[in-house]
Amino acid sequence: MKIQQSDQFKYSSDFKNFYYLGKDFGPGIGFLSNFLHSDFRIIKKNLEADIKELFIDSKIVTFYETTIINDTENDQIYIGFEPDFQDEEIDETYEKSIENKSELELFQSEVWGSMHLSQNNFFHILRNWNTCLLKKEPFILLYQDENNWFDLISFSSQSSMELFMTAHI
Repeated sequence: MKIQQSDQFKYSSDFKNFYYLGKDFGPGIGFLSNFLHSDFRIIKKNLEADIKELFIDSKIVTFYETTIINDTENDQIYIGFEPDFQDEEIDETYEKSIENKSELELFQSEVWGSMHLSQNNFFHILRNWNTCLLKKEPFILLYQDENNWFDLISFSSQSSMELFMTAHI
C-alpha cells in the first residue's frame, strides 16, 4: 500500500473527540478531515439514521464548517466550503464564473474548494470514525491509498503511527 495523502489525529478525553495534529487543514483530504473533526459530532448519535436522512435522501447538507453534496448520478460525495462573501467585494470575473451554476457544479469544477469520494467510501469512513470514537483510540490516521480509497487506521502511539507513515509513503 502506498499512502497518497493523510492526516493524523489524537483522541482527547476532555472533549471526547479527535483533534487534528497538523497546523491547518490542507486541500484534498483536509476537507474530509475538517468535516470529521468539526461537524461529525452533529450526526454521531444517530449515525445510521442520519446517513440515510442527510446523505441518501438529501442532495445538499450544510454544517457549521463544511457543505456536503451527494452527486447521486455518479455515486460521489463532494465535501467542501462555500465561500463567505459578507465583507468582500466580488470581482466580475469570479461572478461570471459562478453565474448559473449549481453548488454541485461549483464543487465539481473546483471553483469552490472541495474533494470527492465514492458514497460507499464516505459511509465507510463515517462508520469507522464513529467506531474509533467509541473505542477512544489514542491515535488515528486518515489516509488515501494509491487506489483513491480513503480509510482509517488506529494506533496506540504517535511514534507507531509515524513509523507506519514512513513505511508507506
